[in-house]
Amino acid sequence: MTTKRKKSFNTIVTGLIPGFILPIVSIYIFYLFQNSFSGSFETYINQVIEYRAITKVLSVCMLANLGLFFLFIQTLRYKSARGVLFATILYAIAMVLYMFIF
Repeated sequence: MTTKRKKSFNTIVTGLIPGFILPIVSIYIFYLFQNSFSGSFETYINQVIEYRAITKVLSVCMLANLGLFFLFIQTLRYKSARGVLFATILYAIAMVLYMFIF
């Protein structure tokens, strides 16, 4: 009799939480590599919002979720991959709403 061993960290929540956090961390890393901008992170975010470029910056930073998604797929953590995909879809819906409302 063989038993299937449950993979650790294979829940939707373990994909959802990093899926929401990773783009925000990526925005901060994106800010650190901006050589032409000299100011605080808060000023950077305010200027990105003022110039209506938040959707563009967030779209680029969402590529980090792609790497996380493929990492979960390669390690056979399909439920975690679903969580990352769900977080990405929620970000996309929020960006579309932001584009058409503001």
